[in-house]
Amino acid sequence: TACRQAGRWKQAVSLLGRMRRNGVPPNAHAFSAAISACASAGEWVSAISLLEMMEAAGLPHSAVAYSATIAACGRGGAWRRALQLLEAMGRLGIVHRSTHAHNAAISACARAAEWEPAIALLTAMEQQDGGAPAPD
Repeated sequence: TACRQAGRWKQAVSLLGRMRRNGVPPNAHAFSAAISACASAGEWVSAISLLEMMEAAGLPHSAVAYSATIAACGRGGAWRRALQLLEAMGRLGIVHRSTHAHNAAISACARAAEWEPAIALLTAMEQQDGGAPAPD
C-alpha cells in the first residue's frame, strides 16, 4: 500500500518479482496491493496481467483484487474490460454483489461517458436483493 500511496506502481510490481526470486511466493494480499498500486495509476493492462498471474498461481479469487482491477480499467479508459471483469466475478462466485466492484464499474462507464451501461448496472443493483449491495 505504500507504493500505491506514493504512486509507484512499477515498484509494487517489481516487489512481487523480488519476492519470487527470494523464494517467497506472493500471496493474495501481495498481489492485491500491487494491483491497487496499478489501479491508482490507471495501469489497467498491468493490473489485468497481475490478476491473471495471481489466478495462475492457484491463489483464491479475491473481491479486492477484482475490484482494484476494475478500478484500474476505469482509470485507464477500458470500460468494456471493467464490465467483463464484473461479469466474471459473478460467474466465479466472488462476492454476490460487491459494492466497491460495482461502483468501480459504474465509474469506468462514467469516465467514458457511457451512461447506458452505468444506468443498467445501477438498475441491476436495485433489482437484486431489494437494492441492498453486499458490503466489501
